Amino acid sequence: LLFFIDADISLTKEWFEHISRVIVDLFENKKQVSGSVPLIPDNSSMFMKSWFYPKTKELNPTYLGSGHMLMNRSLFDDLGGFDVSMETSEDLNFCLRAKSIGAEISPNSRLKVLHRGAPLTIFKFIKRESWHGKGDLTNIRSFISSKVALVTCLFLSTHVIFFSLKVIGLNHSLSLLVIFIASLCLSCSFLKFKREGWKSIFINSITFYFYFIGRSLAILSLVYRKRSYKRSRQDSV
Repeated sequence: LLFFIDADISLTKEWFEHISRVIVDLFENKKQVSGSVPLIPDNSSMFMKSWFYPKTKELNPTYLGSGHMLMNRSLFDDLGGFDVSMETSEDLNFCLRAKSIGAEISPNSRLKVLHRGAPLTIFKFIKRESWHGKGDLTNIRSFISSKVALVTCLFLSTHVIFFSLKVIGLNHSLSLLVIFIASLCLSCSFLKFKREGWKSIFINSITFYFYFIGRSLAILSLVYRKRSYKRSRQDSV
């Protein structure tokens, strides 16, 4: 068996109480990826609790993070392990490939773990998402296949238009763009958190704004790196 556990993950008493049953299950059903979504510290902000807590209750998640991922070694070998060319999102990529060969994503909420490195504030959340956003920018295929990346481009483009209109003095159109951005965040929050009620939807619509800020920074960082690389090559000629 293989257990992937990040250094900032703490195992709880409940984890040790239930892990033996999970081990038996992993030997009996080799085609599954098990684990759980980590809990976040109690001193996290209201926005972070509202964002991360619903994930711990998902019964059919798209993937399980490599911060707490368990599997039979044979499944890992059959898939050739993680894609080492990816800087982030290698766990999502792995789980999608696992499902393509008939493996199940089997979260086990009884395996409770605490993520001590979870973002406690909005600022750290933005920083986290700017890093995670790199996974969607590995190549053209990963970018086009990512709904998050495409919506982020729409979010970023709207802000570019907003500030451009602000500079040239066309302020009468700005309110429409503000409404559009707010509607975009609210729509995304509704789709993701509709089972949590309207209070959660409203709170997470605000968090979604900062989520897209982080993802936009990933795109801008990539553009900057490519421009810098191109300029350095031109200077060396």
